[in-house]
Amino acid sequence: MKCKKSPAKNPALPRTRTSTTENHAAKAAAQTLTLPLLETLELSAFYGKRQILDSVSFSLKAGDFVCLSGPNGCGKSTLMTLLAGLGRNNLQTRGRILAEGRALSLFKSKERARFLSYMEQSESSLWNFTVFDIILSGRYCHTGFTALYSQEDKAIAHQVAEQLFLTPLLQRPCHSLSGGEFQRLRIARSLCQRPRVLLLDEPAANLDLGLRHDLLQITKETARNQGAAVLMSIHDINLAAAFADTLALLRPLHSPAHRIEAIPESSFPQLILGSPEEIMTVENLQRTYGRNFRVFTHPIHGGAAVWVE
Repeated sequence: MKCKKSPAKNPALPRTRTSTTENHAAKAAAQTLTLPLLETLELSAFYGKRQILDSVSFSLKAGDFVCLSGPNGCGKSTLMTLLAGLGRNNLQTRGRILAEGRALSLFKSKERARFLSYMEQSESSLWNFTVFDIILSGRYCHTGFTALYSQEDKAIAHQVAEQLFLTPLLQRPCHSLSGGEFQRLRIARSLCQRPRVLLLDEPAANLDLGLRHDLLQITKETARNQGAAVLMSIHDINLAAAFADTLALLRPLHSPAHRIEAIPESSFPQLILGSPEEIMTVENLQRTYGRNFRVFTHPIHGGAAVWVE
């Protein structure tokens, strides 16, 4: 009796398994790409019994250029600090902050610095380093175990210095700079990190009119060309409206003394976002600033602009 031959092994089977694994990896990668770069879920913040942020929820995706405006004391810097993964003394929080779907609190310091860059509202330097050394320090999070800067790191630092008109100042000690020059230096250091998310708290402070324009143009191009998300707090709402894809208004939870009696706030969220034309309405501005505004069409760029009455 002849023995039956066992069926030949299917040579394509291992490929099928590999292909299935690759498909899962591709789906996971695609899912990561669709996740917001940075997202807050019902974020609230308190200094003791005083509440600063109330259930703030929003997201930033690749390419977003968002300008955040609101009156003094409304919580802009507090929000920026929390988004950067930093705490403040005596600040209690509720809610979640996610970076591509992962809790930001789980990031180690160098990993977080590669993912996002945060420029706080004010800063002073104890050490009189040169302009170039400070810009280059933005690349530290990309260095390996030796913490040595590569030629690519140095090339990026030179490129950013040229963007912000700092090339002639590269060998100057930072203590010799004017306020506006030092501000540009800090912005350059943040850009040098090449982060996925760029958080800038009042970066236009101390800059002249021309440099303010350049700053917004450069950061907007960074968002588009590098696939980064930019969140910039800025008081000049007309300047923000001229450049921002999205305008965000953050109203204070505690009404200032000059507030007009305008529109009930009970159902009005603390943070609203949209295009400048959607957000810059008399009603929204009254709720946010407690003042009367006149909204008109800007004669140059054709977008919305405002004037305090």
